[in-house]
Amino acid sequence: MTVKITPFMEEVAKIAWGLSDEEKPITVEAILDIFDADKNFDKKKYRIMYNTVYNALRDSMKVGFSLWTEYANTQKYRLDYKHAEYYLQDETEETWRDDYFRTLYDMRAFTKEQVEDSIAEAKLFENFIGALRETDVLFTIAGSGARSYRQPTYHDFCFYKYRNILSTARAARRQIKELAKGGLMLPSGIDMPSLEDLGPKFIEVLEYRPVEEEE
Repeated sequence: MTVKITPFMEEVAKIAWGLSDEEKPITVEAILDIFDADKNFDKKKYRIMYNTVYNALRDSMKVGFSLWTEYANTQKYRLDYKHAEYYLQDETEETWRDDYFRTLYDMRAFTKEQVEDSIAEAKLFENFIGALRETDVLFTIAGSGARSYRQPTYHDFCFYKYRNILSTARAARRQIKELAKGGLMLPSGIDMPSLEDLGPKFIEVLEYRPVEEEE
């Protein structure tokens, strides 16, 4: 992990959690105003501290993503996934009563299989987010153009996951088409039909599959 939790990041996390517990928006300004009430910054120091608080939120998010990635590559995660998959068998029907998923499905953002296969994984992510608070790590996200931050949820996990998959798949398709249009020379041993086959194969690799326990 390249980013380390600092005492200042811990202070920011505590203030952010306090704002969240009071059902107030988590913003850089709200966090900074609490620091300012104690330190009484001048204008120059206030501007410097604004960037410092912003960077603390951003770095905390990097730590959160890094910890999730580490966990998702462990044997413990694979066992946790199998347990969650077993105990959440009855939740599939409940998922389809969720207006959020129904809307995304109707928009063809997710397939039925993608939604159902993600239930266990997303629940593990939700538990992971809850556990981070006990380790002085603040994992928050903000939508494009949003000034307030919040902890990601079950819905956020699924949305970001499939949006990333779709954007990666589209980029691959676009690059293959541009290569074909440009009539570019291909490396030795690779012909155009083989290259065109790469598109669907690449998409297939990206498709989510339930984690299988190691032999």
